[in-house]
Amino acid sequence: MSISPTKPPSRSLQVLKYVLYILAGLVLVVGLIGGISLMTSAKTMAANLILPLQLLGGGATSNVIAPMLSGFFINLGVFTLVISLVLSTSLYALGRLIGHIVHLETRLASLEARL
Repeated sequence: MSISPTKPPSRSLQVLKYVLYILAGLVLVVGLIGGISLMTSAKTMAANLILPLQLLGGGATSNVIAPMLSGFFINLGVFTLVISLVLSTSLYALGRLIGHIVHLETRLASLEARL
């Protein structure tokens, strides 16, 4: 019964680990920028969407719709923040798991080399 020696871990897993870390950071930054910009400009965006309705004479209707639209954009911003946090945490955890796999492969190769 012979055990075939394993080769050291491939370089692609190390690269994948760092790519996942960078991607997690980018997702977090883009989500923060998008979510905060949606929340801070909610009233302006609602006013811009209601403007044609006000010009056509629907002032009473626009007064009813404006708070709902600004609330929608604020909730969309919070949703964007939460989703980006979840995705970036998942990508970071995946990178950590791949790092543990690389470490275990290295340890296995060194143990088999001793035998």
